[in-house]
Amino acid sequence: MSIDNEYIEKRKEKIRLLRQLGLDPFSNQFNRTNEVEDILVKYKDGSEEFYYIPISLMRGEKKQPTYAKNWRQIKDWSWAFKKY
Repeated sequence: MSIDNEYIEKRKEKIRLLRQLGLDPFSNQFNRTNEVEDILVKYKDGSEEFYYIPISLMRGEKKQPTYAKNWRQIKDWSWAFKKY
């Protein structure tokens, strides 16, 4: 058996063990509240603003979603840069 096959078999065994324990090794249980490109800013006075930053690869722009009463779209961002 090659080293690659041994590695794969060890990984499969770990997955089987996790499932026997009642755990899902590929779980994707999460509550999504916003899109990735939406930033919700909450101010101390209770007001909120959504900022939308499109990435430069997008074609067109996203329309203001119904959940975002105060909506600002700002200059697009090149995903290759770590900071905006």
